[in-house]
Amino acid sequence: MPGPWTITVEMGLSVDNKVRTAFFTRHGALSRGAPHATNPALVCIDLSAVLRNSFPALGPGNHPPSALAHLVLRKYVEPFTTASTIVVAFDTYNDDDLHPLRIQMHSQVRHRKATEAELAAVDPAKQVVVNGRIHTKGQQPYPDAEVEKWAVYTRVDPQRAVAGRKGKLKLYGLVLAAMVREVAEYVARPNTAAAEDRTVIFDTPATCTDPRSVILVHQAGDVVTVREETRLSMIGRHGEADQKVAAYLATNREKAAVWATADYDAVAQCMCLELSNVSVCYTAPRKDKDRQAQIISMAKLPLGTAAAFGMLRDGCDYCRSAKVFNVHSEHILEALEAGGQPIWLDGGQLELDQEALFALIRAGKGPLKRKRKIYQLADAEDEGEYFLSNASAQQQHAGRAVVHREPSSAQFHRSIHEAVRTIAYWLYAGTPDSTTRPAMDLGGIRWDTDSASADTL
Repeated sequence: MPGPWTITVEMGLSVDNKVRTAFFTRHGALSRGAPHATNPALVCIDLSAVLRNSFPALGPGNHPPSALAHLVLRKYVEPFTTASTIVVAFDTYNDDDLHPLRIQMHSQVRHRKATEAELAAVDPAKQVVVNGRIHTKGQQPYPDAEVEKWAVYTRVDPQRAVAGRKGKLKLYGLVLAAMVREVAEYVARPNTAAAEDRTVIFDTPATCTDPRSVILVHQAGDVVTVREETRLSMIGRHGEADQKVAAYLATNREKAAVWATADYDAVAQCMCLELSNVSVCYTAPRKDKDRQAQIISMAKLPLGTAAAFGMLRDGCDYCRSAKVFNVHSEHILEALEAGGQPIWLDGGQLELDQEALFALIRAGKGPLKRKRKIYQLADAEDEGEYFLSNASAQQQHAGRAVVHREPSSAQFHRSIHEAVRTIAYWLYAGTPDSTTRPAMDLGGIRWDTDSASADTL
């Protein structure tokens, strides 16, 4: 039976762009323009997010890691001339730095191995199998022997490079080396407003205890120095790039700050940590003709875990959509006029206000147009286990009988658990250790009433 931190994620589900935009606009939080025009003192860049978002800008074909590094620096570092601190955060893939929630999402969802049925259906003309995973032909990972030969000027296909673990880490390492050198030689120069005391912090893919896990390029007038620290001594134990960014921001609440990313869950993370000093900045959507970035001012939005709960009820990387239970982000966000903390940390202990959570869920219920059903294993031992599609069930339990039925109260409660533990994961970014499990066993929550069901709550 899955434990309280076991997840079964449907990827690609999130609050609809129209709903999200309407919420931001209603509160006057959304603007378009150049992120550096906000004049931040602190800039934090989720490098893993913006890096993959930068691949198309390089154009088709192969490119050296140095070109990718230059592109990112030109767009996300050079314009911020008023910032005294710029953080460039990479993902870390060492299990000691990651929460079990993140590890499982990687192994069972994002990078899961194919089932026997999927392998048997592979079309050799269009697909390639590498290490038990199916890839589109031409987009499979590079062979390890080839990866080892790469240097900063070796031309590679970035999409293929990140298709495998070794290729991704090698690409990250080369981009990091090129960025550190370019910042030290060309970017950190005395023509910036912060020239007398400016630091560019590279939070690397290395584990938090590695003496080189953080590289600091410091500028004082025309003198540039480079030194190294452990991440543990800087912000603590954090592995995912956005957790690192949240940790840096949480320790600098007094500074006007920008969070540069490509992932919209950054807004929900800022809500959890009540980071009113932050503007979350996204690259302009590809279809936008004016090509201006989206800037979300957190100071103008409701803050707290109530708002974050509303943002993620249509699903995210760590929890499934609640639409199957007729609970919608749109309705929760429409009803939300002020912030609130129905879920919080008290001395490392995770606490929650059950009635406040139920009030949010009641607000999220919309007109029931039709009964939605879930998929469940016919011989499931865990009553709360469910899937949003037959394909998802078969991917994880190939060959087992699947039934299509109306959701139960146990499954409804499981969906609440998923949302609560996602918020807990984000809350721990504001502590020295985001690998921490909550002191309260989420699997042991006992609701006060049996009426807390999908139909009657």
